Amino acid sequence: MGGGIFDFMASKWESDPEDLRRIIRFIIENSERIGPSRYAMVVGSDRAYGMSRMFEVFSGETTVDVRAFRDFDEAKKWIIERVGEEE
Repeated sequence: MGGGIFDFMASKWESDPEDLRRIIRFIIENSERIGPSRYAMVVGSDRAYGMSRMFEVFSGETTVDVRAFRDFDEAKKWIIERVGEEE
């Protein structure tokens, strides 16, 4: 099981919903190679959080579990919980 935390706290979100759909299509088309995984997206702005939440919803169609966070420690806790589930 793969996964990790993407720290977007300092980035300016320039993507739109269509960009997210393209990423999800890529994940769906390559899901066998990617396999089940969990990724946390930590963001610092309202726009980034909203876009990350959309990505979270779109990813429901894939084997990739994505969740948006505003707090790095909460994201880390969520990732660690998954490791505990696998043991």
